[in-house]
Amino acid sequence: MEVAIKLDIVAAALDASTPVVTARIDCGPEIELDTRGGWDFAAQLPRLAPGTHSISITADSSSGRRLQRTVSFDVGDSGATAPRPGFWSLLGGGPAHAGATPAPLM
Repeated sequence: MEVAIKLDIVAAALDASTPVVTARIDCGPEIELDTRGGWDFAAQLPRLAPGTHSISITADSSSGRRLQRTVSFDVGDSGATAPRPGFWSLLGGGPAHAGATPAPLM
């Protein structure tokens, strides 16, 4: 069974320009993320089999600055679905920022 994944939010700000943000899953082809306003970017990712995978996110600014991070994540096969965001599509979990974290996740 393969699972469809939507990468809802990546936050990237290197300087005053809007960066080009890309992702690679398991060293696969580069996927360009769409801007969602401000520092936020998102993309529909390819279907993934259950198990451990890696994602590399790269942000390139027009001034030549580059930042790359790679993290591992697990895809379960339980059939459970991830929670869907409501009307608030930005970081922080909502206008009250109840989902905010004290430090960046990456």
